[in-house]
Amino acid sequence: MTVEKRMLSGFFGSDLDFTLRQKGTETLIVTGVSTWACVLKTAYDAVELGYEVVVPADCCASPSPEDHECALKLFKRLGVLKPSVKEVIETL
Repeated sequence: MTVEKRMLSGFFGSDLDFTLRQKGTETLIVTGVSTWACVLKTAYDAVELGYEVVVPADCCASPSPEDHECALKLFKRLGVLKPSVKEVIETL
């Protein structure tokens, strides 16, 4: 199934939350090419909706290294940052 993303957050104006809950999903791994925008907004919305969220730092990027690092600091404070996809795989 494909859920179309309309804004920065994958949850905004989409059926993503409904679809995930229907499937019994509790944990999300969020990655992307815009750490400071789309990844950040989607992860924050997921946390607010009650999902356990994991963001592997080496599976995200941003055009600006400074913006990327700033977003990673926010993820760390939120408690969702994992240093690498390897750590995520080992946890699973």
